[in-house]
Amino acid sequence: FALFVLCGAGDPHAAVAGATALRLVRECVFESLPVEALAWLALTLHAHGTKEAKVLVEDIVFYIDTCFDADKGTFNEHYPSEQAERVFAHPQRTDAVVLYTLLVIRPDHKFIEPLRATLLEGNRTGLWHLSQVSTWSMLAFI
Repeated sequence: FALFVLCGAGDPHAAVAGATALRLVRECVFESLPVEALAWLALTLHAHGTKEAKVLVEDIVFYIDTCFDADKGTFNEHYPSEQAERVFAHPQRTDAVVLYTLLVIRPDHKFIEPLRATLLEGNRTGLWHLSQVSTWSMLAFI
């Protein structure tokens, strides 16, 4: 998340953040990272803009696609319960971060509408009770 913030805020260290994200993605196994972390890395790499970064963004989006539960319109089942406790996971925040990511890097993506519908339904049913869920959801809807 910190790498994304540095790139998005126009920090003079954005190039370092992008290079760090490249190194992380090259060395990691996607299955070992939560979808939310991959979305943040995709945003950071997208901002970095190199040819290698663009290829890795496409790889990340492809992997994220495989984690989406189209019947539920969410990524809720991605976290095993013990992992969720360690990473302070929140399914609606993950959905909102991924929606924001897709809107930035792939605005015509097929999962945008299902994610929007799921997040709006969550708002109606009170699932936006945490500030991070509300913030990321509002960013995705702006």
